[in-house]
Amino acid sequence: MALAGLVRRRAAEGELWLKTDGDDPFLDSSDMPQSVQADEARVVYAVTARSGLKLREGPGVAFEVLEVVPYNTRVFVIKEKEGWAAVDLQGDGAVDGWMSQDFLSPLPG
Repeated sequence: MALAGLVRRRAAEGELWLKTDGDDPFLDSSDMPQSVQADEARVVYAVTARSGLKLREGPGVAFEVLEVVPYNTRVFVIKEKEGWAAVDLQGDGAVDGWMSQDFLSPLPG
């Protein structure tokens, strides 16, 4: 039983309870919400794609587009993977999705 469709962004805001029919559910760490402690240093970036930048479910173009984030929007980069950045849009420490690093520019600070 994969939870990818069940556990999505914002799931970090509450508890998740699973009921099974006796079998243990299959849990993959990539299905679970990712977060960092609020006091950890996070780098702030701006979206540089003039038409906006696609926020995706995972690090790659094969992943579903969650939304298009407007030009010059500030985002927090939580982690980086092979040209992709896991980003936090609200500053709450939860990963909201992934963006191409080619269209993110670090802000001074």
